[in-house]
Amino acid sequence: VCSSDLNWIHLLEGLGRKDLQEDKRFSSNASRMKNLQALIKILNNEMVKKTSKEWLNIFDQKGLPCGPVNTIEEMFKDVHTKHREMIIEVKNSKAGNFKSIGMPIKFSKSKTNKSKPAPIFGEHSKDVLISFGFKKTEINNLIKKKIIFNSK
Repeated sequence: VCSSDLNWIHLLEGLGRKDLQEDKRFSSNASRMKNLQALIKILNNEMVKKTSKEWLNIFDQKGLPCGPVNTIEEMFKDVHTKHREMIIEVKNSKAGNFKSIGMPIKFSKSKTNKSKPAPIFGEHSKDVLISFGFKKTEINNLIKKKIIFNSK
């Protein structure tokens, strides 16, 4: 439940449930894991008493590692998401332009290329077969016989 006993104590303080430390079912990490289902039920009953934003403020003040679990809509509006350039514009030949999630890993000296849209069905059929040694006449014959599909 927590990465350390100190974090467990801070969590209990934040929840206003220091009494749980005296409960033998939860007094150590091993006992918490052994009684996890009961603990989850208790924690869930506490967590519904405040909003996510209120809990994040409380946990942050206690020094607990925490962060929101955003909806897709919230993620697209998040300041941190925008600052890290996590939202990119992708152009797809069939679907048009749309927003998507960018590369999550950023390097200071190696810039990642903009993400590409998913290929449309059959877009790379010829290229893949050529890379495996097929000749263009063989590929065209496979397309004519409708054994493979090529969207180009």
